[in-house]
Amino acid sequence: MKSDQCVTGGIDLGTYSSLLAMLEGSGIPVAMKNAEGQVSTRSVVLFPPGEPPVIGQEALNAALLYPNYLAREMKLHVGEKDSQGQDVAMVLNAEGKPYTPVVVQGMVADKLIKDANAQIPAQITDIALSVPANYGSTERQTLMQIGKQVGCRIVGLVEEPVAVAYTFINACKKVLEGIYLVFDPGAGTTDLSTVEIHGGQAQIQVTK
Repeated sequence: MKSDQCVTGGIDLGTYSSLLAMLEGSGIPVAMKNAEGQVSTRSVVLFPPGEPPVIGQEALNAALLYPNYLAREMKLHVGEKDSQGQDVAMVLNAEGKPYTPVVVQGMVADKLIKDANAQIPAQITDIALSVPANYGSTERQTLMQIGKQVGCRIVGLVEEPVAVAYTFINACKKVLEGIYLVFDPGAGTTDLSTVEIHGGQAQIQVTK
């Protein structure tokens, strides 16, 4: 039986791979394995004709049969608008149903949450999402739609360089103060940011 305790998970929806982490009792984040026993899940969704969507490595394995029905690298298109000002949508299935990039990302997030829930006594109710430092208000507002899709409350959007800085803070056994350079060689985007750490808090100063 599941506990009624509210649990928060942190999700990194990467261009090529995604993962979900949770805090241990000691406050150290631990990446949760997916149903396949892997720490990361490939950020791809396959829409095979007449069948439910397939997510992750299984989708890549089956993509040879349906190469035109594979959604990948959706993170790079979050927030893009069409000529009518609506989120861009792509037809990725035989039925002709369009899917927006954020809906596809939501499917990946939903798998991460369900796989993690199968391993813990409680239920994940809140999630924090990491976002590229160069995401503007449009991309961030679009990403918030994932909360409704997966049935969780989004408690925060954390810039990826800030997430790196907090990981560094947790790993160090001394108090950190000052301005640090964070290099994020991501698969889809590469960011170089200066992050100021003061009083255990991190804030981005400049991002390129």
